[in-house]
Amino acid sequence: MGMWTINADDLSSGGFTAEELDGFEEQLAGYLVEKRMTAPAVVALEMSKPLSFVGYSILSMFAPAIRLIADPRKLDKFIAIAHNRTRINSLITKIELKEKIFAAKEKGDEQSAK
Repeated sequence: MGMWTINADDLSSGGFTAEELDGFEEQLAGYLVEKRMTAPAVVALEMSKPLSFVGYSILSMFAPAIRLIADPRKLDKFIAIAHNRTRINSLITKIELKEKIFAAKEKGDEQSAK
Protein backbone atom coordinates (compact mmCIF):
# COMPACT_ATOMS: atom_id res chain seq x y z
CA MET A 1 0.00 0.00 0.00
CA GLY A 2 1.44 3.34 -1.02
CA MET A 3 1.82 6.45 1.01
CA TRP A 4 -1.23 8.15 -0.53
CA THR A 5 -3.49 5.12 -0.52
CA ILE A 6 -6.14 4.96 2.18
CA ASN A 7 -7.69 1.64 3.08
CA ALA A 8 -11.45 2.26 3.19
CA ASP A 9 -11.99 -0.55 5.72
CA ASP A 10 -9.59 1.02 8.22
CA LEU A 11 -11.21 4.43 7.77
CA SER A 12 -14.77 3.22 8.23
CA SER A 13 -14.00 1.02 11.25
CA GLY A 14 -11.91 3.59 13.08
CA GLY A 15 -9.21 0.99 13.66
CA PHE A 16 -11.53 -1.28 15.66
CA THR A 17 -12.22 -4.90 14.86
CA ALA A 18 -15.69 -6.00 13.81
CA GLU A 19 -16.04 -7.91 17.10
CA GLU A 20 -15.25 -4.79 19.13
CA LEU A 21 -17.84 -2.75 17.24
CA ASP A 22 -20.44 -5.53 17.51
CA GLY A 23 -19.85 -5.74 21.25
CA PHE A 24 -20.18 -1.99 21.60
CA GLU A 25 -23.42 -2.06 19.58
CA GLU A 26 -24.79 -4.74 21.93
CA GLN A 27 -23.77 -2.71 24.97
CA LEU A 28 -25.27 0.50 23.58
CA ALA A 29 -28.50 -1.24 22.56
CA GLY A 30 -28.85 -2.78 26.02
CA TYR A 31 -28.27 0.57 27.70
CA LEU A 32 -30.86 2.32 25.52
CA VAL A 33 -33.48 -0.37 26.16
CA GLU A 34 -32.74 -0.37 29.89
CA LYS A 35 -33.26 3.41 30.03
CA ARG A 36 -36.41 3.06 27.87
CA MET A 37 -34.98 5.27 25.14
CA THR A 38 -35.75 2.81 22.32
CA ALA A 39 -38.17 4.93 20.30
CA PRO A 40 -36.16 8.19 20.39
CA ALA A 41 -32.94 6.32 19.61
CA VAL A 42 -34.41 4.46 16.63
CA VAL A 43 -36.00 7.64 15.26
CA ALA A 44 -32.74 9.57 15.64
CA LEU A 45 -30.73 6.79 13.99
CA GLU A 46 -33.21 6.44 11.11
CA MET A 47 -33.14 10.19 10.54
CA SER A 48 -29.35 10.29 10.63
CA LYS A 49 -28.84 7.65 7.93
CA PRO A 50 -29.11 10.02 4.94
CA LEU A 51 -26.79 12.48 6.66
CA SER A 52 -24.39 9.97 8.17
CA PHE A 53 -21.35 11.63 6.61
CA VAL A 54 -22.36 15.05 7.95
CA GLY A 55 -22.98 13.59 11.41
CA TYR A 56 -19.66 11.79 11.28
CA SER A 57 -17.92 15.04 10.33
CA ILE A 58 -19.59 16.99 13.13
CA LEU A 59 -18.75 14.29 15.69
CA SER A 60 -15.15 14.26 14.48
CA MET A 61 -14.96 18.04 14.72
CA PHE A 62 -16.29 18.20 18.28
CA ALA A 63 -14.53 15.00 19.42
CA PRO A 64 -11.72 16.80 21.31
CA ALA A 65 -14.25 18.68 23.44
CA ILE A 66 -16.49 15.64 23.94
CA ARG A 67 -13.48 13.56 25.04
CA LEU A 68 -13.16 15.83 28.07
CA ILE A 69 -16.48 14.60 29.46
CA ALA A 70 -16.93 11.17 27.82
CA ASP A 71 -14.88 8.00 27.53
CA PRO A 72 -12.63 8.58 24.47
CA ARG A 73 -12.62 4.91 23.45
CA LYS A 74 -16.42 4.69 23.48
CA LEU A 75 -16.65 7.95 21.57
CA ASP A 76 -14.30 6.62 18.89
CA LYS A 77 -16.40 3.46 18.59
CA PHE A 78 -19.58 5.51 18.30
CA ILE A 79 -17.99 7.67 15.60
CA ALA A 80 -16.98 4.51 13.71
CA ILE A 81 -20.58 3.27 13.89
CA ALA A 82 -22.04 6.65 12.87
CA HIS A 83 -19.78 6.72 9.81
CA ASN A 84 -21.08 3.42 8.41
CA ARG A 85 -24.72 3.05 7.33
CA THR A 86 -24.53 -0.72 7.60
CA ARG A 87 -23.46 -0.36 11.23
CA ILE A 88 -26.33 2.08 11.86
CA ASN A 89 -28.80 -0.50 10.50
CA SER A 90 -27.16 -3.17 12.64
CA LEU A 91 -27.50 -1.01 15.75
CA ILE A 92 -31.18 -0.32 15.00
CA THR A 93 -31.81 -4.05 14.56
CA LYS A 94 -30.09 -4.85 17.87
CA ILE A 95 -32.07 -2.16 19.69
CA GLU A 96 -35.37 -3.47 18.32
CA LEU A 97 -34.46 -7.08 19.16
CA LYS A 98 -33.48 -6.20 22.73
CA GLU A 99 -36.70 -4.17 23.09
CA LYS A 100 -38.78 -7.21 22.05
CA ILE A 101 -36.94 -9.40 24.55
CA PHE A 102 -37.36 -6.78 27.28
CA ALA A 103 -41.09 -6.38 26.53
CA ALA A 104 -41.64 -10.16 26.56
CA LYS A 105 -39.79 -10.49 29.86
CA GLU A 106 -41.77 -7.60 31.36
CA LYS A 107 -45.04 -9.12 30.14
CA GLY A 108 -44.04 -12.45 31.69
CA ASP A 109 -43.31 -10.72 35.00
CA GLU A 110 -46.76 -9.09 34.93
CA GLN A 111 -48.41 -12.47 34.22
CA SER A 112 -46.64 -14.11 37.17
CA ALA A 113 -47.53 -11.22 39.50
CA LYS A 114 -51.27 -11.72 38.90
